[in-house]
Amino acid sequence: PPLSGASQSLDDPVGEAVFARRIDPEREPGLSPEQRRFMAQVERAQRQRALQRQLRSRNVLLALGIGVVTAGICILQAGRRAIWVAGRCCVP
Repeated sequence: PPLSGASQSLDDPVGEAVFARRIDPEREPGLSPEQRRFMAQVERAQRQRALQRQLRSRNVLLALGIGVVTAGICILQAGRRAIWVAGRCCVP
């Protein structure tokens, strides 16, 4: 017998598998107020985790960009520090 909530047996072809679908807790009949609150809490936690991942990625890219700009400035300033005296280069 299929598990609770499962609509297909293991003998069904893989191409016809049923995937989980998001249900709207406001429109789903038979949910208690506690179940609705729990679903809202889980969805908020999922959105928060996704936002944290996005912010972490953005922060890493921003840090790399700042590092590249800083390295470029240092390299350019090192090139300007070379002093030309009588046609010869002396790096202090």
